[in-house]
Amino acid sequence: MTKPIVFLLGVGTALLFGSLTAHEPASRPAKTAAETGLPDQVIREAMEQLKTGNVATMLEVLTRKSVLPGEDLSRTVEVLKSGRTLFFNRESGKPIGECELIRKERVGDSLMRFVILEKLERAVMIWTIRFYRLKGEWYFQGFDASDKADVFFQPAAR
Repeated sequence: MTKPIVFLLGVGTALLFGSLTAHEPASRPAKTAAETGLPDQVIREAMEQLKTGNVATMLEVLTRKSVLPGEDLSRTVEVLKSGRTLFFNRESGKPIGECELIRKERVGDSLMRFVILEKLERAVMIWTIRFYRLKGEWYFQGFDASDKADVFFQPAAR
């Protein structure tokens, strides 16, 4: 029996909010894609790059507007490239060019998180990508990547 491999990267300050789902008061309607603007557009473009396996370009797309210092981003790209190579060479297999947006969450009007499932030959990679709105502008805040999908399971219809 093999043990699962954990591949986890974090950029920026980790934000822990106690639960994985951002809950809004019942009186506040959810924002539409047009109202959220930049994060939705950036995620679509980043997912296209992820499908082609071009993670460096995906990170370039994500970090066009970022709250993180440039040198941190450069180091992150190098760590991510070497980590992905090691991860793929083990039990997971290589990416198959498919990914899906499995969750989009927000905390108030200033923080959004997108959860993307990247399909590999024998496993999945879960990406959580965060955006922060500061003075009306959206900025990339950070991401995590892991093969741990347990927290994203939901009850299935019978």
